[in-house]
Amino acid sequence: EKKLTKSLFEKYLKENHKEKFYDLRKQVFLWSKSIFLNEKKVYLDINIYLKELLMLFIEEKDFNTDNFESLFFSNEELDKQDFATISNSYSKDGITVLTDTIHGVKGETHTATLYLETFYKVNDIKRIMKFILKKNKKQPNIDEFKSLKMAYVGMSRATKLLCIALESESLSKKELVELYAMAEKDEIAIVRIC
Repeated sequence: EKKLTKSLFEKYLKENHKEKFYDLRKQVFLWSKSIFLNEKKVYLDINIYLKELLMLFIEEKDFNTDNFESLFFSNEELDKQDFATISNSYSKDGITVLTDTIHGVKGETHTATLYLETFYKVNDIKRIMKFILKKNKKQPNIDEFKSLKMAYVGMSRATKLLCIALESESLSKKELVELYAMAEKDEIAIVRIC
């Protein structure tokens, strides 16, 4: 009756059911490959495997099969679904907009890129703003270095237009003033949407 995080679950499995732990990792790899290859049967395989895995923790009489089954597509729905056509894209008037992660676009170039602020401990843009404003005098720490590296990959995709979307709360008043000063020199453009 307790919520369990992924890391606690993995730790418990590794310490108490080492064989299952390594088997689960292997299965996740194989399932990912099957999903990539558009093999619809994979969802039934996942369902069966997870049901057996959960039986390590739940008495069979307490296992709510209907609730568990509702987490998966029915076979009929799987047959109707064409997974190859699912993508994170939107097209209108001959223009296609793709949505992807930084890792997913590495090595590609695009006419325009919208870099969306993300959060890990702090907002990534907040972490690197002093570098964007050319105000940093010290070497970046590990978290700053990782954010700078990711920002470089994400922001260097655009050939014509780079947009950075962030919450205004991510910026200090001083940083906002400095960005507006850059905008007055036509170095950047700022659009505020409240």
